[in-house]
Amino acid sequence: MRQNGLRFVAGCAAVLPALWLALFLLALPFPGGHPSLTSLVLVVPVSVSLGGRAITAFSGGPDASGLSWSMLVLGTVVELGFVGIVAGMGARSLFRGDVRRPSVWLGCALIYVACHVFVGRLVTSRTVTGAVLSASSPGVRHAVLERIARDRDRSYRDVLLSALETGSEPDVDEDLIATLTWLEDGGFWHEYATSPRGSRWGVSFLSKVLCALSNESAGLQRAPGVDSVRLTESFASLNRIVFERMVEELPNRPELLTPIFGIALDNPELGRAQVDRLFELLQRPSMAKCVHLPMSYRTEWSDTSHPKHRLYELARATCQDFTKADLQLWLAHAASPEERGPAPLNATALCQFVINAEGMDRKGRPR
Repeated sequence: MRQNGLRFVAGCAAVLPALWLALFLLALPFPGGHPSLTSLVLVVPVSVSLGGRAITAFSGGPDASGLSWSMLVLGTVVELGFVGIVAGMGARSLFRGDVRRPSVWLGCALIYVACHVFVGRLVTSRTVTGAVLSASSPGVRHAVLERIARDRDRSYRDVLLSALETGSEPDVDEDLIATLTWLEDGGFWHEYATSPRGSRWGVSFLSKVLCALSNESAGLQRAPGVDSVRLTESFASLNRIVFERMVEELPNRPELLTPIFGIALDNPELGRAQVDRLFELLQRPSMAKCVHLPMSYRTEWSDTSHPKHRLYELARATCQDFTKADLQLWLAHAASPEERGPAPLNATALCQFVINAEGMDRKGRPR
C-alpha cells in the first residue's frame, strides 16, 4: 500500500511537467512567426510561475536579469510537480471520503494561492529591496533601480540612501545617485548635502550628483510633481557648495583648478560673482602647471578683425595670460545663448572632471 502511495505521488508530480514537455515537443515543428509557438509554450508557464511573477514584480518586467532561464525553468518544473501532488492527493482523499486529509491539501492549495497573491508585495518590499541593493549582482541591482525610477516611487528614498551610504568616495554608485535624482522633488539633493546625514560626502560625490541632475534635467522638468524652480535653485546651490569646497582644497590639489573654472564656465552667474577670487587663483604660484581654461571657439575667430578674436586668443592662451577683463569677457561669452545651448542645467565640466579623475562609471563602460 505504501509503495502504491509513493507511486501515486510520483505520478501526480510528473503529470504536469510531462504535459508541458509534450506540448513543447509538439510545438517544435510549428515555429509560427514571432513569437513562435515553441517560445510561447516555453515562456508562458515560466512567466506565470512564482519565480516568474517574482522577477516581473521585482524588476518591473519579464526580464530574468541575472537569474538564468535554466534556473527559472527548473523552478517551474518543481512548482508544476507540487501543484500536481496537491491536486492529485486532494482529489484522491475526497473520492475516498477521508475528511481530515482533504483539509491538509486544501491548506497547501490556499498557501500556494496566497504566495501567488502576495509574491509581488513581498519582493518589492523595502526590506527585500534593501537586501538586494546591498548584496545582489549588478544586473539585478540595475533592474530594480530601473523599476523604482520608472514608477517614481519615493517610498524607496530611505532604502536607496542607506544603500548609497554603504559606499565611500570615490567609489560612489552612480546608478543609485541617478535613481535618487529621478525621484528628485526640487530641493532634495541640496537639503541632503547640507544635512548632518549628508555632510560625510566630499567633492567627488557632489560632482556626481550635479552630473546626474544635469543629465536628467530635461526629463525632470517635464515630469509631473517636480518643482522646476526648486530644482534649478538646488542645482545652483550645490554648484556654489562644490565651488567653495574645491577652492578650500586647491592649495593641496592644484588639479582642481580646471573643474573650479569649469563650474564658473557652466554657471556664468556664479562665475561673474566670483571674478575677483577666480583672478586671484590664477596668480598663485602653485597654478603654474595650468595650461588652458576650458572654452569652445570657432576657427573664423582667428581673423584679427573678427569681433571675437580676443576669445580665440583666450582659448589658446595659458591661465596666467588672462587679465580680469579677459575673465569677464570669457564668462560673458559663456552666458550667451549660443554657448548656453538647450540644456536646462549644465555640469559638463564636472562630469569631465569625474571621468578624468576616476575613469568612466560602471554602467557597462570601461573604467
